[in-house]
Amino acid sequence: MAESSLTELQKKRKTRFPISRVKKLVQQNEDIGKTSVTVPVVLSKAIELFFAQFISKMIEKAKTRKSNKIQILDFKGVIEENLEHYFFLKDMLKEEELE
Repeated sequence: MAESSLTELQKKRKTRFPISRVKKLVQQNEDIGKTSVTVPVVLSKAIELFFAQFISKMIEKAKTRKSNKIQILDFKGVIEENLEHYFFLKDMLKEEELE
């Protein structure tokens, strides 16, 4: 029984974003000193959940347009409709590449 619960815990810790890369990004910030081992794991999972939520909203936008493809239009729409959550992405809307 103990072995199966350990295996389940190990499966839960797996993330889609490489923990080593997240750790390197965190270490690039000079204001951040040392971090615990769990910080990159938690950040990796948070990134994964953020993208899952954002992409789900983009899919909903595409469906309301009766489209099978998500497009930059959906990206912009999600940001504009949820500016209180995605205010840090607002500057991306001004770039010519997105228009």
